[in-house]
Amino acid sequence: MALCPFATQRLLPESKTQPHITARAVVMHSAAGRGSLYNFFLKSSSLESHFWVAEDGRIEQYIDTGHRADANRNANGFAISIETESSPAATEPWNAVQFMAIVRLVRWCCTEHHIPARNIPAWDSSGIGWHIQFGSPGPWTPVAKSCPGPARIRQMPSLIAAVAAGTNVSPPPTNPPTTGGIFMHLTEAEEREILAKVRSTDLRVQELDQQLTDGANAKLGGISRRVLDSLARIEAKLKG
Repeated sequence: MALCPFATQRLLPESKTQPHITARAVVMHSAAGRGSLYNFFLKSSSLESHFWVAEDGRIEQYIDTGHRADANRNANGFAISIETESSPAATEPWNAVQFMAIVRLVRWCCTEHHIPARNIPAWDSSGIGWHIQFGSPGPWTPVAKSCPGPARIRQMPSLIAAVAAGTNVSPPPTNPPTTGGIFMHLTEAEEREILAKVRSTDLRVQELDQQLTDGANAKLGGISRRVLDSLARIEAKLKG
């Protein structure tokens, strides 16, 4: 079996019944919705992915990576599929916490299955890619779509570079929890890196907010001055 030691195991029945595969690729998806995909795959879909990564960094595994998941059309026989939580439109980038959780998961997939940490050069080759990389429709999807979304596609070079920067996998905990906080399965160094990114993002948001506030106040001040000037002119005319 190939089960990720830091993912919550919510294995679907297909994890035992689907054919065995030799994984040589990782394909990124967006779920176009929020919340775990377990019940959706269990009750409402004929397709399934190996993993799902939440916006807060939680990871759920639905299919053993040694078995086929049917999310990648012609690549189902050799690709590991990772769905990622998003808005319904899936127009936003992965946030810092989600991005680092994806990096750790893809790194584990590459190490566990000897997948090269590179941008996959062809649809039937080996490496890391995204759902519509080779067309939409194309060999990985039978329909027109934008999965995982333009913003996340722009993040793919950074994601692949981060995966390639290190392929060591932390040993599984003695008693792996089934649920928990976003930092429960991270090493101390990974937690520090995530917190630094979050703080940096928070500071930038505060700066932008202050800039917007200052700009709004300046515009309001200008409008107020113009209104007062107009009132003064009207008053002068009335007195004259």
